Amino acid sequence: MVEAPPPDLVIPAPPPDLLKASVERWEAYWRSSVSSAVDMNADRGLLERWIRSVDEWYRAYRDFRKARTTEGSTGQLVLSPLAKLIKQLETEIGKCEQQLGLTPMSRLKLGLTAGQARLTAEMLNRSLSEDDDGDADRDTIDGEWEEA
Repeated sequence: MVEAPPPDLVIPAPPPDLLKASVERWEAYWRSSVSSAVDMNADRGLLERWIRSVDEWYRAYRDFRKARTTEGSTGQLVLSPLAKLIKQLETEIGKCEQQLGLTPMSRLKLGLTAGQARLTAEMLNRSLSEDDDGDADRDTIDGEWEEA
């Protein structure tokens, strides 16, 4: 369960020269509960690398959609070089998202969403109960053992 941001929330200014979509993404991040785990002083480089990569992705993808192919050196159609850049940016963004807790699994690893962790445990328990082959005398995975 995501908590509401505190009423006195101050969103740090984004790096300069970002697209509107990137600024919106920056602000959405700071409004999320996951941002409470970040130390702006210590994590500034990671945060800026993440949002600048997001910004470059928006720019490259916008241009890629306009011209997905280009003419190669011998006149043949080839995929735009922007495709490679987009892929590189997505890799960088993904790494940053993992470190910042911006995926469900990374939030679980960081222990930031206890409500979601309980839900996941409930889903796993249900799955174990449905798939029980009779050789285990346990019904839960949350640390409590019950006789079947």
